[in-house]
Amino acid sequence: MEELTKKATLAAIALEQGRKRQSPFTHFLHLPEENRETIPLWENFSFVLALFRSRLAENILEGKELLERLLHFQVPFGSFRYRFPSFIHEYPLAKDSYFTLKLLPVLLQIFLDFSSLLGERLKQRLFVALKRLFLSLEKESFSFPHSFTAAAMRYIWQKIAGEEACNLMADLEAVQNHRGDLNSQEWGQILLAASFLPEEKSAPLFREAAALYHDSLRVFLGPCHHEPQEKFRPQRSFLDLMLGHTSLEEGSRISLHGALIKPQAAHASSSGMQTVSSQWGEWNVFRGEGYGFTVLKEKAATAPAKNAHIFRLFWQNGQSLVCQDLAHSLESRVKEDEVELVFTLPAAYTEGKEDYEIAFYLDGLGDAAFHVDGKRATTFTLGSSIQIKKGIAITLSFALIEGKGRFFGHLLKESRPAQIIKPTKSDFTVYDWKIALRTLGREGSCRILAKIKIQ
Repeated sequence: MEELTKKATLAAIALEQGRKRQSPFTHFLHLPEENRETIPLWENFSFVLALFRSRLAENILEGKELLERLLHFQVPFGSFRYRFPSFIHEYPLAKDSYFTLKLLPVLLQIFLDFSSLLGERLKQRLFVALKRLFLSLEKESFSFPHSFTAAAMRYIWQKIAGEEACNLMADLEAVQNHRGDLNSQEWGQILLAASFLPEEKSAPLFREAAALYHDSLRVFLGPCHHEPQEKFRPQRSFLDLMLGHTSLEEGSRISLHGALIKPQAAHASSSGMQTVSSQWGEWNVFRGEGYGFTVLKEKAATAPAKNAHIFRLFWQNGQSLVCQDLAHSLESRVKEDEVELVFTLPAAYTEGKEDYEIAFYLDGLGDAAFHVDGKRATTFTLGSSIQIKKGIAITLSFALIEGKGRFFGHLLKESRPAQIIKPTKSDFTVYDWKIALRTLGREGSCRILAKIKIQ
């Protein structure tokens, strides 16, 4: 009953959010995209599903009308291939084969759940559109994890068409073998596709994802090698809809697809530390009471990556303290309430260059109190104790444990590198506090210890 209520709530939110974006002139949803107003097909098909889920006669009639109009935009592409453009203004071009994988879950749900309401003519049109997409899918090749979505959708279509369903064993094993390499967006797409499958096939995948998700904080803990930040919170995904949320932040775009979510059994995981392997190396993932963190055990210096993290700490309402430093080699040691990060700074250094070589970012939502050795300050030195109070008490300190150098610390406002919302001419909002250590000079390579104590 609880899961059915969640499904109805998500569908209602999707409908409400869709209405806010619906044009009174075109009756399509319009969304801003790269400073332009666009009409995206994925969100509009999801809006049709939300209209149908409301079970109201006037909404069903509106949904049928919009569905018929949207199906007109399917176009031939190459030899015996059919696709939809991502946006109506791109018609008749449809170059993105991966966009088909986005559309298939929503089109299949409309067909499976509401074909009896469509009438014979519209039902046949939708069936033909789906058949064309699946025929085209046979000519496409997708890398993992997109290959899993393609296989799961093909499995369902073969059941509908009365054909022998494909064997998903290799695809299911691929998810198990790559669990540490998947980011939250990819996990969300996998769980969405898995929700169409029989429970004996989908349940292991939900358990694997739940082990990496903090259900009470409603955040994906990690591994976190590609996790964008949207304003003050992690960018939301289908993973949040599947594993915890019945509501999201105002304006969250993923909420437009809430009608896609099917009831699933609860897959809560126990607290404690676990080790997760990935292509980057091993991660410690800790789930505690009221907080959780992920930290990379060790790594060599690599090129910076915008959305990559070596450490993320979450607590109440998705508040976070993170480090995205990839430029230096790293070793880490962890306890349940303490993390130590040892950074090795290279010998090469340009004297006088103002460079914050090591930086942590604290989300800027709400009030935060900072004290350095018990006093209010915006600068600090090696050995200083930086106390942070923001719904949780955190102590951060830096120490030189090897080599010679002069360093000075600063507290300033700056958005973290993973932030996807960029300043505009009318909005210069900065979303984070930056706690950074600047090198004034050093002789050769040295090692810096950063210690985070959670109280």
